[in-house]
Amino acid sequence: MQDGLHQLLCNQLFPKMKETVTALVLILASLCNYTLLLVASGMTPANVMLMNIVVTFVGVGLGLFVNLRYTKLLESAQE
Repeated sequence: MQDGLHQLLCNQLFPKMKETVTALVLILASLCNYTLLLVASGMTPANVMLMNIVVTFVGVGLGLFVNLRYTKLLESAQE
């Protein structure tokens, strides 16, 4: 689901540099995964849960922002 959505957005928003955007997304996802695991290894279980909650809220917030911005772009393109 996430990969399909990513491909759809890349095809519509960045038609000439889809591969570059995909590569950047995958590189950044790997770096985030490594960094979060490194940080979590030195935390207590309660702090790891708190970090997970914060990361989830940030992800949901960014997802909503991208969705709203994408909707605006589609509406302005149709006019």
